[in-house]
Formats: sequence, structure tokens, C-alpha cells
Amino acid sequence: MSAQYQEKKVGLYQIIPQTFVIGAQTISIIVLSALFVGSVLAIQGNYILGMFAATDQLGQFVALSVLRELGPVITGLLFIGRSGSTITSEVGIMKLTDQMNALKSMKIDISKYILYPRFISSIISLPLLTMLFNAFAIVGAFAVAHYSLHLDTGLFLISINRYVSFKNDVITGLLKTLFFGVITATLALYYGINTTKSASGVAEASTKTVVYSSIAILLCDYILTSMLMRLW
Repeated sequence: MSAQYQEKKVGLYQIIPQTFVIGAQTISIIVLSALFVGSVLAIQGNYILGMFAATDQLGQFVALSVLRELGPVITGLLFIGRSGSTITSEVGIMKLTDQMNALKSMKIDISKYILYPRFISSIISLPLLTMLFNAFAIVGAFAVAHYSLHLDTGLFLISINRYVSFKNDVITGLLKTLFFGVITATLALYYGINTTKSASGVAEASTKTVVYSSIAILLCDYILTSMLMRLW
């Protein structure tokens, strides 16, 4: 078996555990946040729409807000705080403890062993987490509409079915998360690789990842929304 094939095999096998660390361990944060966001949207939406006697459109209001903007952006920000900082810390500690030099001495390509799996796992995880966030946010809004606001949940569901487009709303929202995943993974790995060899350096690199990734995805969201609005 060639060394090139072994490295490729190692890289692929690393993607699975990295997806668990980066994605699966973030699920609880995503679900809890989504339920609260959906609940608040239902309360605020009911108040705003009530001024126009249009509370029957609450489902549409919540779904479009979540699918187009809040779902991708909030999930992206939570992902940065939980997983982006973790990636930077892990890579930074590997550099701090000379694990990277040890891998290089064994002729192992650190790009395939360390960087590539984390990059791919981020791109895989973020859209999946966003779908989960979207679902639970709408469930949270539905529960508040039914149990707290005592609205007709049939109309809630009908307005979603009537006005939400799978292509224009669901797919375009998930498309944003692919860009967010690339941005987060790139910055997290960059700051991890370029951290100074000290504990404070790793902490500073993690902070930079969170700050600059957050700014970057908000800017990216503005650009993508401006472009996608022409297609909606």
C-alpha cells in the first residue's frame, strides 16, 4: 500500500470523528437556542401582525424569518463560538506541543491529517445544524402560538405551506451556510496554524477566530442576501 494512499485513507477516517466533535456535540446548543428564538419570534410576530389584524400570517412570518436569515446566521454564530474556537485551540495546542513537527518527521502531511478533515467536517456540519435549528425554531414558534397565544395552529401551518418556497427560502438559506462553513473553517485553521507557541497565544488565536469569523459571516450574509434578493 503506497504512502500516498495511506495518507488519503487517514484523512478520510479523520473526517468522521471530527464531524462528531465539530457538529454532533453542538446539537444541544443549537436545539435549545432554536426553541427560544422561535418562541420569541412567535410572541413578537403576534404583536406586530396583531396591529394589522394579520395574526393568521404568523406561520409565514416565523418561517421566512428563520429560513432566510435567522437560521443560517444564528447557527453560524453559535458554530463559531462552539466549534470554530475548538478547531483553533486544537490546532494551536498541536503546534504548541510540537505534534506537527513530529508528524512532519514521520512524513505525514499535516494538511491531510489535521487541516483537511476539520475543513470538510465544518462544511458538512453547518448546513445540517442549520436544518436542525430551522426545524426546532418553527416547532418552538408553533408551540407558543398554540399553548400561549391560543392562535389557530391550522392557519399557522397553512400560511407556511402557502408562502414558503423550498427553492427560494430553504435552499438559499442553506446555501449561505456553505459559505459560512468555509469562512469559519478557513479562519479557525489559519489562526490555529499561526498561533504563537504559548498558552496566551492559543487563547488569543481562539478569540481572533470568534471575532473575525463573526464579522466575516455577517458581511457575507449581507452580500449573499443582496444577490439572492434578486432571485426571490
